[in-house]
Amino acid sequence: MAVVFDDEAHSVGEQREIIIGHSRQNRLLLIAFTERSGNVRIISARLATRQEREDYEQNAL
Repeated sequence: MAVVFDDEAHSVGEQREIIIGHSRQNRLLLIAFTERSGNVRIISARLATRQEREDYEQNAL
């Protein structure tokens, strides 16, 4: 399961969103992205931090 939410702290000039969820290799990833002209543009992709993992696990259940 993945969770998508607005990235209000970094949405200056364009709306940015964050998705957090598991990859096919079962790694918990956090990806920041925006949409431009109908295309998805990835801004950042990384492993979730310990705190992000804990928040995800508490809210995903």
